[in-house]
Amino acid sequence: MQIKTTVQMENQLAAQHLAGHLRDSAPYPNAVATISRVIITYSYRDAGAVGESIAEFLINR
Repeated sequence: MQIKTTVQMENQLAAQHLAGHLRDSAPYPNAVATISRVIITYSYRDAGAVGESIAEFLINR
């Protein structure tokens, strides 16, 4: 089972940075930046870690 989450960022650069952060830190996500959105697909088993990575990125900006 896969979960898909979309995160709206303020611009394309921020979306690309979030996608890169997720690829580097979260377990096995497929993060794609499109314009100012990041679409993240991941296993339900990885939901907690992916959520933590998104929060970490947003808090440390």
